Formats: sequence, C-alpha cells, structure tokens
Amino acid sequence: MPGVILILMGLLMGLISGAFRRLPNQRITSGQVVSLERAPNPEAGRTRYAAWVEYQVDGAVYTVKSRFRSSTFYTGQRMRVAYDQAAPQNAAIRPQRTVYLAMAALFLAGAIVIALSVLK
Repeated sequence: MPGVILILMGLLMGLISGAFRRLPNQRITSGQVVSLERAPNPEAGRTRYAAWVEYQVDGAVYTVKSRFRSSTFYTGQRMRVAYDQAAPQNAAIRPQRTVYLAMAALFLAGAIVIALSVLK
C-alpha cells in the first residue's frame, strides 16, 4: 500500500503542476518573469506569488500567468513556456525540471516498495 501511495503522490504532483498538460500544436520556448502577483497563503505562514512570464514567438511578445504559485519565483527568472503554434497567445508555463525529478523519484520509490513487498 505505501508504494501505491507514493505513485499516487507523484501523479498528483504532476496534475497540480501541469506536467501532463499539452496544448494543440505545442511548441516550447523560453520566457522571463516580468512581474509577480502576490497571493497570501496564511495556512503556510508565507507569501506565495504567481508569475507573469513574457515570451516571444515570431517577433511578437506575449505574456502568460502561472497557474501555480510559489515562494521561489523572482523577477528575471527564466522559464519554459509551452504555446500553441497556431495561436501563440494560448500558452502555459512548464514546470521546472525539479518537479519532473521529484515525480520520477516518487514513481521509482513507489515501484521499489511494491517490488520489495511482492518479493517478501
């Protein structure tokens, strides 16, 4: 059971972060955080921020707001942006690579726990 819980935690992390989200005609580009929107989080006792990220496609400049909040965003930060090649204004900020690493670690740990429980 603990192995299944670890795998489900990895899936939940992917859903919350948008790791599984895909856009039609998706392309990836680099963007930069141009401003932060404060989003108080009294439960955690710290302030979290939504990031506004500016990116360019074929010379046109677009802006997208992050769907998730973080206390680690900062102005000037580089981020990966997925956009629809047919409609570049439709975009989403891709999760940081650390999110994918954490998901992989949870999946792997879950698989190991399941394998060890089967081998008992």
